Amino acid sequence: MAGYKAWQKNFERHVNKGEKAIRILAPAPYKIKEERDKIDPVTQEIMLDRDGNPQKEEVEITIPAFRAVSVFDVSQTDEKPIPELEAKELLSDVEGYQDMIHAVEAVSPVPIEMEEIAGESKGYFDREARRIAVQENMSESQTLKTIYRVITKKCYIHQPCGFRNRF
Repeated sequence: MAGYKAWQKNFERHVNKGEKAIRILAPAPYKIKEERDKIDPVTQEIMLDRDGNPQKEEVEITIPAFRAVSVFDVSQTDEKPIPELEAKELLSDVEGYQDMIHAVEAVSPVPIEMEEIAGESKGYFDREARRIAVQENMSESQTLKTIYRVITKKCYIHQPCGFRNRF
């Protein structure tokens, strides 16, 4: 999703003639300046001037706001191809890896099993067997990332394995 001019400027693509924009709410925060009593950072009390009146300071506050904007999906554009966004394989070792694996297994609501997985998937939640399958022979960092992703996405967000009931 991008605006009409953003497709042209950033992606060298053009919106197809006759396409209708999709209206979404986009962040549009703004800042205001406000005068407040000055607070002593140590005592957390209002600082006073010589006459006993509260000292004032001007602070800048960011106000969260949104505005409606028009955007177009990639399917509504043509011309230069968009490079594929691909997650890179993690290759590093992890200090304390075995301890981390044992800790994750201890809190996981279902068993975690390493196995050869056909295709490009690195791990998944098996609803019928009520277990997490993780591709074997990956790096330590990729294995942990995959386990965390499956537990949070499948077991916490979608709740099919009762994760929320454990805490």
